[in-house]
This record gives sequence, structure tokens and C-alpha cells, in this order.
Amino acid sequence: MSISAYPPRRPQQWSPEERYRFLSTILESFAGTLDLEEALRRIANITLEQFAADRVMLVHPITDGAATAVVRYALNAPRITVPIERNAEVSLSKTIIRRALESSKPIVIRDDDPDANHELLERLQIRSAVMQILRPQGDDPWSFSLHRCVEQRDWTEDEISLFAEIGRYATLALGNALLHDRAVREIAKATAILDQIPEPAAIYDTNGRLERMNAAAMREGASFFKQMHDTSVIERALQGESSGAEYVVHDQRTNEDRIVNVKAAPIRDRDSRIVGSIVLSREVTEERHATDREQWRRHRAETLVNLGLDPLTLQPALDNLDEPARRIAKALDAAVQIYVYHAATGLLNLAGFSGAADVERFREYFQTHPNRPGEGIPGTVFQIGRPLFFYDIRGNDVIDFARDEEEKKVKKAMAERSLIAVPIESYGDRIGALMISQSDPKRRFDAEDLEFAQAVAERIGAAAHIHRLTRMSQEGHRAADELARREVDARVRFEAVIDTAPIGIAVLSADELRFELANARFIEFATHFGKISPDTRLLGLRVDEVIPGFNVVVRHVAETGETHLDEELEIPVGTRRRYVNRIISAVRGRFSGTTQSITVLVQDVTEQVSDDRVNRERETRRRRHAECLANIGLAAVTIESSLDNLNEPARRIAEAVGGSTMIYMYTPATGELRMSGMASRNAAVARYSEYINRAPYRPGEGIPGTVFQIGRPLFFSDVKGNAVIDFGRDDTEKGMIAAMTEQSLIACPIESYGDAVGAIVVARNDDNRNFDAEDLEFVQSVAERLGAAIHIHQLTRISQEGHRAAEDLARREVDARVRFEAVLETAPIGIAVISADELRFELANARWLEFASQFGKIAPDTRVIDLRVAEVIPGWEQTLKQTAESGEMRYDEAYETFIRGGPMYVNRIISPVRGRFSGITQSLTVLIQDVTDQVKAKREIEALAQMMAERSARLDSILGSMTDGLWVYDAAGDVIDVNQAGLTMFGVGSRSEAVSLGSFERFYLRYPDGRPIPRDDFPYARALRGMTVPDYL
Repeated sequence: MSISAYPPRRPQQWSPEERYRFLSTILESFAGTLDLEEALRRIANITLEQFAADRVMLVHPITDGAATAVVRYALNAPRITVPIERNAEVSLSKTIIRRALESSKPIVIRDDDPDANHELLERLQIRSAVMQILRPQGDDPWSFSLHRCVEQRDWTEDEISLFAEIGRYATLALGNALLHDRAVREIAKATAILDQIPEPAAIYDTNGRLERMNAAAMREGASFFKQMHDTSVIERALQGESSGAEYVVHDQRTNEDRIVNVKAAPIRDRDSRIVGSIVLSREVTEERHATDREQWRRHRAETLVNLGLDPLTLQPALDNLDEPARRIAKALDAAVQIYVYHAATGLLNLAGFSGAADVERFREYFQTHPNRPGEGIPGTVFQIGRPLFFYDIRGNDVIDFARDEEEKKVKKAMAERSLIAVPIESYGDRIGALMISQSDPKRRFDAEDLEFAQAVAERIGAAAHIHRLTRMSQEGHRAADELARREVDARVRFEAVIDTAPIGIAVLSADELRFELANARFIEFATHFGKISPDTRLLGLRVDEVIPGFNVVVRHVAETGETHLDEELEIPVGTRRRYVNRIISAVRGRFSGTTQSITVLVQDVTEQVSDDRVNRERETRRRRHAECLANIGLAAVTIESSLDNLNEPARRIAEAVGGSTMIYMYTPATGELRMSGMASRNAAVARYSEYINRAPYRPGEGIPGTVFQIGRPLFFSDVKGNAVIDFGRDDTEKGMIAAMTEQSLIACPIESYGDAVGAIVVARNDDNRNFDAEDLEFVQSVAERLGAAIHIHQLTRISQEGHRAAEDLARREVDARVRFEAVLETAPIGIAVISADELRFELANARWLEFASQFGKIAPDTRVIDLRVAEVIPGWEQTLKQTAESGEMRYDEAYETFIRGGPMYVNRIISPVRGRFSGITQSLTVLIQDVTDQVKAKREIEALAQMMAERSARLDSILGSMTDGLWVYDAAGDVIDVNQAGLTMFGVGSRSEAVSLGSFERFYLRYPDGRPIPRDDFPYARALRGMTVPDYL
């Protein structure tokens, strides 16, 4: 959209309605495009045509102190022949730029302006110009200027005001276009990164609908990818939970089942609202198979350890092996049969049987039909002495071993698909057979299962041998076995306690002071002395060979037999200090009573001691602060004739913080911040004070002037580099600041009832401790106390001068009344005063009348004084009456009201005005600001910002969920983001370190043949040139 014509009258001749209609048309035109170039074209064309100027130029970026900028768009009238190239650099006048940045409205520049760049004016033939600064959100300021080249032009106030309004709408248009460009770039980055993920990934919206799949998911096929995502995982992610699950997916291409791990995480925008979810899928079939194999191995190992054979050694015979069979069957998920050979009958009888419910029904048959050596599979392996392994049973491989038809039916009903049979031997004698089988068609026994079956057979054979020996020794050696077992159990429990103890434990011989036992904690303690390494074996070493000087204390305990206790013993370890609690006690013999060994217990209490010292120092510091605030020495300040000597308060503050204190007071007559108080033990601070007394600061200069001007404290907890020195005004002052060697600094403004009156600077040059939040709070409290004392000083001086205060107060009241009336008439917002009892107008400015006339009850020139509110604006009486009765201020932000042209948004503030003595509400003040354009523009910007935030959140979520390392570069080849997997892959500790290593040169990457990779052939360099990246990493 563009404007092809404008009203024939000049802007200063327009009525409010014409001006409003024109501005509405401009806003509609500017907001009609999101393309930056089109937006610049519309801004230049409309402005040039409206003002009948010779040239419109937009320059970017504009910063305070910049010498040059770039012409982003320029448009000449047909009569102007001087061309201006796009993207050309132009020199700037720093004074003009500073005036434009500090001014709240456009500034006028003439060819005779002493601050102007006359060379630029002559080259561009500029006779007069009007310029303003545009500040779009999220970008550097722009310069927007109108030029008159043919003749000098006097710009009227109406033209400047209209140009300011156009600049405001141009700022919105630029912000929308720049925001749209950033959103498009973020979407492109997110799309590229999503497609680079080698695993299937998908993004769902807030309703759980599939929004996008990456290239890997597309290759797998939509039907396959949809099998991996059920609604429960997505719903949990949309509720704010990070969830994961595994699914078995049937792959129709290979007709195999695949295990897929699915992870879902919420996507949040900048305001932490959930705008969708991301789902990553990864095939873990091989990993799960490996895990299953490892679990089977663990189950088999646990089964071998807890086979349940110990009780069998005490039984009269090995006739009941059901418990070992049950544990074996549980470990292998199979059917187990254990046969024991009885030499008296020559039969292999079933001694243990276990399996699933459908196999248990065959127990009775095998118990009633024992085998002989050579019959069936058990008899065969018993006779040949070697195992039989049927990996995959086909046809009648196993059934043919049956002795008759009945047994063949039983074997066929068991449906065995894999079988292992192993003979059981005990020290060379075969005593039985073990048979394991399973009927799952998807599973087969392997070599590990065969090895496990052989190990079980060996354990059963060993148990049978122990059973035989036990029966032989039960009569005479039962008591000795029990005692030995108890001693072994006690020794095992003691060693377990020693190894897991949270303190260091060591045992020394009392005669030679040699180590007999030491746990890992004690060895770790002993390594601090530098005589041994962590893997040194201490047994047999003397004490002085491990810990120097320790033998004296140990020998004293060995000789006296008394326990020695050291609390918080200090031990130097290199440049640090460690503290331990040490207990050395003698161990006497049970019968002799003499000292046989020495027990040493060591506990590291370094952290506890350090915490206690820090807490004591903190409490001491708090007490000093409280005493300083209570006795800061300001009582004498309030009765002094001036505030030129604050050395005593400065001294007390310096003692409280343990550093230097400088107090500056502002002198309005000269506009200087003079040092009124100083206290320090550092001679360099005294020299700096003398220098500042000769050249005092002004607001905005140095650290005191900066905090005085901005009205907020500055806190340098740990001064790095030139952070404080750079505040110096010249090289001499910087040298003096550097000589003070300030390591930690706090600067705080001093305010007296809303007026800035000075600044206080507190610093330390001690490396042992930096200022913290408590010190900052203390300095702010001191500044408040100083401000209160200064206010009392002012009141004291006023009371001493008698009636001067009354005259000054009257003069101030008159000046305030004049300023109030001037502000009221020129205020950019509507202001009205209404009586609280009858709700009648007592005062209203022009902006208010313009606003009220839009409701159709009055004209813009109607006199509203003494009119009731209902006669001017219908529907507002109830709200005003409630405010008058309650006496509470009412603030309506972006209040929606309806006028003849449609909805209108205003900021409305209704506040009661009470009598100075009665306290009763006498009138109501109503402030109105039209924010219709801002509300509409804000809604558009918020919609774009939300879209960009959602895209950015999705990008961050994708980066965090990736298992592959990802490095993101900008067009200049600089790193802008690295995910956690990338940091882990290259062993980088932080993102800042990754940014410095982003060129890959320090990683010494090489080709597969060993040649180093040149800088121009790194992956990011090839990708930025549009080339394919080879897979050589």
C-alpha cells in the first residue's frame, strides 16, 4: 500500500480530524508489509511526498561516539541530481548525533550550524534539514532525516511534530520488519539443524498433532515413525514432563521386531509457556540385546553363587535337589532335570525338577520312569561323559532318544526347541546328569549357556563330594567346622566394615611400628605427605616411611597405653592447610594385658573448620557494620555550617569495611562533586584525594559521577583488568587509580528525599576477601544515613535563617504554579480535574477536549467547565464516584472504550486529591493517554515474538536432546552455539571455551591418511562455502 496524494493544505493548516486521518493512513501503509526494503521504500516515499522535501535518507547504525555510518536508504526528488549510493559510508558529526540522541523530538540543522559537518553538507548540497533518531526494538538506532537542497527552509513546529509522529510509526514498521527477518532466520536454522539430526525426530503442536518430521524420519516412512509415538508420551511432554519409553516396532521391510527408544520433552517459549513438544527416536535393538545378554550373565553368576547347595551337605542323601533346580530354571527361564546315580540299583533317579506350569505335569512321569546308563539323553551323557548340545531342535532330534512310544509322546508334548545335557562328576566319578531345555521358538541356547550348565554340574559334583566328606566328619569335627566358619564370617564382616568406613583406619604393630592394616581412606590421607602414591601397599612399612614425625606420638601411646586425641590438627599439604581429627589408641592382649598393636583413626574435617571460620568472620563483620551504623559520627554534621568535612564518618566506615572510604558531595552552584571525606591507610589514596580536590568530578565523570548520575549503585566484587581504571578521565588519573590497586569496590549514590546530593565509594585492596551482598547493603544503609543527616542539616539551616524559609517557600509555590500551568497546556496527555461531590469539570486541557469530543457529545472547542461528566463522556460517572468514595487511585492500562470510529485504547489514571488539613477528597484528577496505535503494534510484535520464541525454544530443545555433537556457526565462521553432546565429545568444559576453540585448529584434526587438515578444509569452512562436508571425523 502507498499514499498517492496528500491534502492540499500544509500540515500547520490541518484540522485534528485531517491530521488523525492522515496518520491512520500512514500507519496502515507502514504496517502493511514485513519486508525491510519495502518498509524503507514506503517510509521514504510517503515522507518525501508529504513534506515536499528534496531528499529523505535513513542511516544505520547510529551510536554515541561513532564517526561513520551506512546509508541504508536514500530517495531524491526529481529535481535533485546529486546521487547517493546505497550502503555507502557517510561521516557523522558527533555533536549533532549526541544532540539527536538526547533530544525527545526531531532537531533542525542548517548550513550555518557550527556543529554540522560542512564538508558533508556541501557534498550533498544540504541547505537545511530536520533529523530524528529511530529506536526499533532489538536493533541499533537509525537516523531519519529530511533535506532541503534548493533553498533554506524554516521548519514549523507542526511540521516537526508531524515528522515526529511519522518517525514513531516508522519505528514500529522497522521493528516489525527486523523482527520478521530474525524470525525467518531462526526458522531456517531450526529446519537445517532438525534435518541434520541422524535419528528420526518430530515436532508436535500443543494439540498433539504432528507438525514436522526431519529427513531421517521421512526416510524411515511415515507409518513406521507413527508406530513409535503414542499419545501418552506426547501428552506428558505437553504437561511439562520430560518422559521416555521404549517400544517394539515391527519392521515390514525386514519382517523383524526393532526396539526403539522414544524421548519426549516440552518446548517452552521465553515466558516458560509450553508451545509444543519434540520427540526423538533412536533404535536401541543392539543395545537392548547386549543388555539382555549381560542380564542373563548376571543372573547366571548370581545363580552359581546362590545355588542353594549348602543345606544338602547336611542331609543323609542327595535325593531332593528341587531348590537348586528351581534356581537354575529361574536363571535360564527353562525346564531343569537333575538325575542322581544310585550304584546299588544302577538307576539314574530324578532328584530335582523345575519348570513352567505346563512342564510341571510331567514330573510324575520322570520320577516313576528312571533311566539306566545309556538310555535316553540323561543315560547317554552319563555313559559317554561328555555334554550334548542341541542348539536348534529340528524334527525328531530329541524324540528319537525316547525308550518307548509313551516317552516319545511326553517328549513331543514338551515341545523342546533347544536342549543342553551335561554329566555330573565328583572328583573323577560320574554321579548323575543335568538336563536343561526350553520351548521358546524365538530363543536358543548358546555357548555361554552351555558353559553355565557345565559350571552348575561342577558345583553339584563339588557339593556331592562335600556331602560325602561331611557325613564322614560329622562325628568328630562338627565343632571345629562351626568355629572356623564363625571366625571366617567375623573376619569378612570386619574387613567389609573397614573398607566402607567413612574415616581412615590403620592398625600398627606396637613393637616395630609397622603397618598391619590400612583402608583406602587412610591411604588417601597418607598420600598428602608425599612419601607414597595412592596405589602403594602399606603392609610391612614403618610409620616414618609413610608419615614423617608420626612415630613419636605412636611410640608414646604404645609405651603408656593411653589414648591420644587431636582435634582439628593442622597439616600442611603443599600451599594449603588441611585439618583432621586423630585418635590413637592401644590394643591390649585378651590374656596378657600388654599392648600388642596401635589403632589409628583419622577423619578429615577441613570443610567443617573452614565453614566455622567463615561464619565467625561473617558474624564479626556484621557486628562491625551494626556498630558503625549506630555510631557513624553524623551528630555533629547536622549543626555544622557546611558539609565540607566528613572525615570522621569516612574513618568509621573505613574501619568497618577494612578498606578505603571516599565521600563526595554535590555543589549545585558549580556543578561539581567535591570530596568531603576520605579515610584510608593506603598512601596512594591520599595522593588520589589531593588530585581530585584540584580537579573535582562532574556528574557522569568517573565512578562517583556515574553513580550520581544514574542513581543506582555500582558493585565490583572482583575487579578484573581495567574495569575500574577505564573510568579515569585521562592517563594521569588512570595511573593514580591503578596505583590504588583496588581489588573490590562499591559505589553508591547519596540521596536526600529524592534529590541526589552526593556519592560514597568504598574499596579494598586486599586479595583475601572481596565485598559481597552484605557489604553492598551496608554501604547503601550508610548512604541513607548520610542523606538523612544532610536533610536534617538543610532543615536546621532553614530554621536558623528565620523568615527566609517562608519567602523561599512562597517563591517556590509561585514558580511551581507557573510551571504547572505551562506543563498542563503543553502536556502530551489529556488532563482534567473534576469535583468530587457533583462530578463537574473544574479544569481540562486541549488534549482532554480532543479525546472527549470523539464520544459525540461535545465539540473540540466546547467549554466543559461546570459541565457534569455524564454530559461529556457517558458511562464514566460510576467509576469516578467509586474513586471519590474509596479515596484510592485507579489505574486502567490499555482501557478499551468505543467511539464513533470503533474501539479506542487509552491509559487512564483516576486519583483523588485530598485537602491538606481535612484529609477529605475534594477533587479527582483524570489523566488520559491515547495508546491505540501502541496496543495494536504491541499485539503484532507480541505475535511475531511468540512465534520466534517458539521456534527458538524448539531449536534449544532439539540441541539439548541430540546425542550427536553439534556446532552452529554464523556467516562469518564464528561459533554461536554448541550443544552438550558436542562439549562432551571434544572434552570442552564450557560454551565460552567452545567459542574460543571453534576453529578446530587446536584439535589437530587429520585426514584418514594422517595428513593434517588445512583451515580452509574444516567442516564449517566447507559448509559456509556451500560445499559438501566429507565424513572423515
